Amino acid sequence: MSTEEVAAKLAAYRERFAKDPDSGVFIALADLLRTEGEFEEALRVLEQGLSARPDSLSATVVMGRTLLESGRGDEARTVLAAALQRDPDNTLALRLMAEVSTAAEDWAAALPPLERLVELEPEEPRWRSSLSEARAQLDQFDPGDQPAPGEGGRAASFATMTLVDIYVAQGYHGRAVAALEQMLEVNPGRDDVRERIAVLLEQAAEAPPPPPAPEPEPAATEAVDERRQERNEQRQQFARWLEQASQPQEPGE
Repeated sequence: MSTEEVAAKLAAYRERFAKDPDSGVFIALADLLRTEGEFEEALRVLEQGLSARPDSLSATVVMGRTLLESGRGDEARTVLAAALQRDPDNTLALRLMAEVSTAAEDWAAALPPLERLVELEPEEPRWRSSLSEARAQLDQFDPGDQPAPGEGGRAASFATMTLVDIYVAQGYHGRAVAALEQMLEVNPGRDDVRERIAVLLEQAAEAPPPPPAPEPEPAATEAVDERRQERNEQRQQFARWLEQASQPQEPGE
């Protein structure tokens, strides 16, 4: 789009959003603001829109993408983890989570989204390449090289803490505790890790156990093609919605 077309679309979206803040046009407005680098306004729009539509998965993913592109990677991870908790197969959220984790060289956190992307999009070679790189980096990691607290220990163990946060967001408290216990084996002096384990164990005792993870389906060609077709249809439907949202309404509509 030309500069004039972008300005016209923004004006139309802003006008409709001002007239009806509870409408879904806030997603299109925020995403266009993001592409134009207007991150702060995009985030304000998303926060206002999500206050009226907290269950909007599309808006949550757009917020994660906006935070990532504005340099707020840690916040982006939290938002994207929440999106993936609701839709573990959301390919855009998976791509963004893999991107932010890889950029931060957080290889442990990059593994789950990359592994799922390989399953969902087996025809895309970059996921296998990125997954191989993440695994190779983890193979080279020596836990004994982690500095003690006060010497950069928190930064060095951030990847592990991020993985713990992802497990918790997805409801896998047992895996989170196991990861924390591994951290204690490396550095027994981590009181913050002990406190986190205690909190998770207390939460696990009070809450019912999570449902068992579904058995992985065979990676049959028909199943892969069906999932790909379904997601293409979803993307096309969302694109049509965005296009409709950009059209001026006739009086009385």
